[in-house]
Amino acid sequence: MSSTDTDTDTDTDTDRTTDTDRITDPATGEPSDPRSQGEPSNEADAPTETDAPTETDAPTETDAPTETDAPTEIEPPSDTDPPFEIELPSDIDPRISARRTEVAQQQERRRQRLGAILLTAVAALTAGWAVLHSPLFAARAVTVVGATHETAAQVVAAAGLAGHPPLMDVNSGAAALGIERLPWVRSASVAVHWPDSVRIVVHDRVAQVVMSASGGQWAELSPGGRVLSDVATQPVGLVVVVGPQPPGPPGSMLGASDLVGLRIASTLPPSFRAQVTEVRIEPGGWVQLEMTTPIVVDIGSASQLPAKYEDVSAILAGATLHVGDIVDVSVPEAPSVTEG
Repeated sequence: MSSTDTDTDTDTDTDRTTDTDRITDPATGEPSDPRSQGEPSNEADAPTETDAPTETDAPTETDAPTETDAPTEIEPPSDTDPPFEIELPSDIDPRISARRTEVAQQQERRRQRLGAILLTAVAALTAGWAVLHSPLFAARAVTVVGATHETAAQVVAAAGLAGHPPLMDVNSGAAALGIERLPWVRSASVAVHWPDSVRIVVHDRVAQVVMSASGGQWAELSPGGRVLSDVATQPVGLVVVVGPQPPGPPGSMLGASDLVGLRIASTLPPSFRAQVTEVRIEPGGWVQLEMTTPIVVDIGSASQLPAKYEDVSAILAGATLHVGDIVDVSVPEAPSVTEG
């Protein structure tokens, strides 16, 4: 091929390329460069210095999570925290406000009435206490019934009524116990009668035995062994008991060693009781009866007394006895008589 043909082909390719490169813009009708539409230029597409990451684009310390960004813990309310209050709207219905005011006033009036009632009750109780403890309701009239050995003044004093105390302060049980401490009194009862009287009923003991006391006196004793009184002369009709221990003052109890003689003297049967002049307590608790005949009866101990009393009654009724004879019934199954 000749150089002319080669040049022609080259020109033809150049023109084809030129025509191809010229593309008409459908919007304007003007030719446009396809390179400007879809193919970025090398200079525009090359990264520039401004496109490189800078120090400001790097994460800073402020971007790091801080302590304040951490979730916080909600502390429970303490006792010292003020109570939670709900603020009510200020625009409350006037009727509701009026009702609240009325309820508050009613509660206040109720408290005032209750206070007045309490004050009235206290005042009434105080006044009642003062009236009941006044002389108007005192034990001004005290009646004593049944006392034969103690005087009425002694009974009233023992009951604690000598000062005419208010009836409200009279303790009937305590007053009766005080009266029963008197030597002769077996039992007593005290009854309060409003507005100003007290009635006392006394039941006296009965003396059955007499013992020789110190100073030449004679002590009267009850069957239970209580010393009732000291008298200057020997009482008539009472069995004399002679024991190892002298009796004490009135109101005291007989000693244990003398109680066996007291028991026998208090249980003597009517069949020969009147013939017994003395119950003598020997050492060891051996008891002898001095009779009016005069003979002596050995009772022995205080055991089997009913059987021993039957033996004595039978011997006194059927046997011929002489002065100084000794009747021994200490063994009830084998009574005996020894001549004196």
